[in-house]
Amino acid sequence: MNSNKIMELGHTIEDSKKNYPELTDEILMELRMWAEERGLKQVPDEILALFAHSCYFNVENAKRCMDVYYRLRATVPEFFGNRDPQAEYLQQSLRALQFVALPKPDKNGYRIIFHRLADTRPSQYSLNDGIKLLQMSLDGSLYSEGCTPGYIFLFDMQGVRLGHLTRLSVTSIRRFFEYIQEGLPVRLKGIHVLNAVWFIDKILGLIRPFVKRELFDMLHFYNGDVAEVYEHLPPECLPKDFGGKLDYLETLHGTYIHVISKFKNAVVKFDVAFPYGEKHDEYSKFAEATKDAMDLLVGEVGIKDFGNKDNADLAKRFNVEKVDYPVVLLFTQGQSGPVKLLAAHDNDFTADNLKRLVKSKTGIYIGLPGCIEQLDRLAEEFKNSGENKRHEIFQKAKVFEETLPENDRPKAKVYVKMMEKIFDRGDVFVQTEQSRLEGLLKTKLSDAKKRSMEEKINILHSFTHRDEL
Repeated sequence: MNSNKIMELGHTIEDSKKNYPELTDEILMELRMWAEERGLKQVPDEILALFAHSCYFNVENAKRCMDVYYRLRATVPEFFGNRDPQAEYLQQSLRALQFVALPKPDKNGYRIIFHRLADTRPSQYSLNDGIKLLQMSLDGSLYSEGCTPGYIFLFDMQGVRLGHLTRLSVTSIRRFFEYIQEGLPVRLKGIHVLNAVWFIDKILGLIRPFVKRELFDMLHFYNGDVAEVYEHLPPECLPKDFGGKLDYLETLHGTYIHVISKFKNAVVKFDVAFPYGEKHDEYSKFAEATKDAMDLLVGEVGIKDFGNKDNADLAKRFNVEKVDYPVVLLFTQGQSGPVKLLAAHDNDFTADNLKRLVKSKTGIYIGLPGCIEQLDRLAEEFKNSGENKRHEIFQKAKVFEETLPENDRPKAKVYVKMMEKIFDRGDVFVQTEQSRLEGLLKTKLSDAKKRSMEEKINILHSFTHRDEL
């Protein structure tokens, strides 16, 4: 079983199976194999369960849902790229919008995602950013709650003007509805719209071509007394702003800033407000390479030392000095403070080194050049096992090597050879060999030789205990 305990979920696969006996190991295995065939090798069972549950355990429908989910997340950066809440452009939208996953479900157990304008000026509204933040709050709820009976979207149109229509994009509308109808791993149960504006027919005309009848039937509009919605959503699960018993929206929205806490690990680059250069390019490569690691948040904080000095307080809080920009910090839940991974003066400020550091300090699986995932996992098991178990793992590695295509076998042989060396010299071999290779890398080498040594170092990291790094 693929049980990824790194993701900071408020639930486990065992919880999902207990609540939904229809979720079987066979379903999870079929979805996992389907995902791996398409290059999705890091999907935890808890996430596979969301897709299976959202499609009422129809495996083929779950596969189609996963296909749309991962395709859109990879190709629509407007919704899913750079989701760092501290990014300046998102900070503006955080001020312009209020949204939150309300803390109390309705009587059916449906979770409620709320969204409304805080700043009613059309110039401050961005549809793409609004959708991005809506999806981030929904993701946070999914990570926390896991498989739930259903979700309800609750929108308040108070303050929406005709000018807001000019801020809409047909392309974004089409992609949004494709995502929520075909790629969202939840059971969507309803969409309720409070304070519907007089020109709602114009908005419906824009979205109608992209909305299926099933979703259209879920739409409910209210333009009178807010009490009209109580038939569907009782006061017990609504904010005080709408006659409910929950806290005021301002307070509930403020808690969203803690979305980052849904992730056990977050890597953040502190840099000038408008970064450029090789180190920024390497960090961008790292962010791209880890975008599918759902248990890792990767972001940037742009700092200004002029004007309103955006984010200067954050830099001071985490002891980041301007002379060190860019600085990459790793935040881990349960730790008193972040760990500095790299700074401008470090020679090896590369995407591959960042991946090595994050992998070694967090345990998150990140594929590195020269590495083979199954053998990395055997190496992880090997280093944490006793002598007898190590011999069993060694035999597994040798057998696995024989099953690989011819061009992958040289890499696999490196894993097997390292296990043999550890048997012969002990665990100290890993450190001494790493030091030897790093020393050789500083000498004059051909590109091919250098690449070969870097790949061996990557494999060595799979055998390294975290407290040795």
